Amino acid sequence: MIPIGTGKRIKVLPAITIALIAANTLIWIITNSVLKNQVNSITMIRQRMWDIEKQYMPLSPFSSYRFLTLEQLRERDQEILQGDIIPPGTYDFQVWEQLRDQFEDEWGNLIFQKIGFIPAHFNLIKMITSIFVHGNLLHLAGNMLFLWLSGCNLEGDLGRRRFILLYLGSGVFGSLAHYVFNYSSEVPTVGASGAIAGLMGAFLVRYYLTKIKFFYFIWLLRPIWGTFRVPAYICLPLWIMDQFINAKFNPYTGTAHWAHIGGFAAGMAAIFMLQKMNVLTEQDPEGDEDDDFHETTVKAVKKIKDKDAVIQSASESNLPELLAIVRTEPHNAEAHIALARLQYRLGAPHDSAISYGSALSSLLPTGKSEDIRALFEEMKKKDLIQYLSGSNMVRLVPLLEKMGFFEDAVRIAILFVTKHREDAERPRMLYKIYQLCKHRIKDETRARKAALILKRDYPHLVKPSSN
Repeated sequence: MIPIGTGKRIKVLPAITIALIAANTLIWIITNSVLKNQVNSITMIRQRMWDIEKQYMPLSPFSSYRFLTLEQLRERDQEILQGDIIPPGTYDFQVWEQLRDQFEDEWGNLIFQKIGFIPAHFNLIKMITSIFVHGNLLHLAGNMLFLWLSGCNLEGDLGRRRFILLYLGSGVFGSLAHYVFNYSSEVPTVGASGAIAGLMGAFLVRYYLTKIKFFYFIWLLRPIWGTFRVPAYICLPLWIMDQFINAKFNPYTGTAHWAHIGGFAAGMAAIFMLQKMNVLTEQDPEGDEDDDFHETTVKAVKKIKDKDAVIQSASESNLPELLAIVRTEPHNAEAHIALARLQYRLGAPHDSAISYGSALSSLLPTGKSEDIRALFEEMKKKDLIQYLSGSNMVRLVPLLEKMGFFEDAVRIAILFVTKHREDAERPRMLYKIYQLCKHRIKDETRARKAALILKRDYPHLVKPSSN
């Protein structure tokens, strides 16, 4: 059973996600060819050492050194060096000792030793380099699949700079978590799973209602396969719970479970913090559903006898019908407003803000200033203005100015330039603040501050006049 998609459509080309997948793949191709030769050489040396050792351990329960962990092999080496297994001074001991020195030299030159993170030898730089190295093709393919599914939507939502910081930061926090619980380990840790787990944690917070599509294949009397969908708020907590269970009861699987847990927690915390700071625009956590879901919703709407009555009465009992209407009629402002009011009464301000935003998006192109103003005042009264989308803010500011509500226009413009620091419309909004404060509100302090920010952040643009 593997995830193959989500219910969200990609709205912005995820250039950083694609670049990360390409970089990880290219690095694996390069490192894999080098690693193969290194591993073959080390394996031959270790096998020759084992051939000598087993002559002196006829009752050993292990038929091959491959059944021992690296820590167990090192413990065995110390016993031999102390003379407890192979008699010191013998020809076998001398040959074994030479082989061990050769093994240690080649082990130290392993590419994973050079750029992988080794808890026993803490190194911050290797915490980052290890994110871009993978052990085998399956390891790479699995990580890149999860990177694509999580990253292709988050990148457009967070912006490229925040997205790459989230990715690298989650990887570092994942390595720190692994270090805390395995601080004496000599085994190098490689892979982007801690960083990708951070994206999964962010995905859970940001799109908790979005359904994740899984493919399954079962071979009973005949092959059976198909797909099914599970909301993110169910499957992602189950996944992280599995990581906790394995970290606690099955720690020697070769998987850095604590790195997954640390990265996941870091991703969740980062998104919670960004949302608390009102840096991110509120999004529909359920996202854009696929055609099958849409067809089911259309059938449900057809069964509704009186849509107007559903919109007017808007109660908890007819919430499913109201949701079905807004899905099939995305430009029905009345339905969105009714849903927003109901969601607010039910104690869901986040969902209410999204519905109010959808209603505003439907009303703005119509130019119905009185309806838009009434909706704006309703959102203001409920303290939901901060959740407006950037595009709605940009369209709302000139409309409020035209209607003579200059303070509200300035408030929205300031909110926009604060939350959308990388948006192409930001310099225009700064200039609008300057104009309104200087010529309409007569607030020289705010006008001067807007002009200074515009001059500092966009020196290449035409500067506002000081007259």
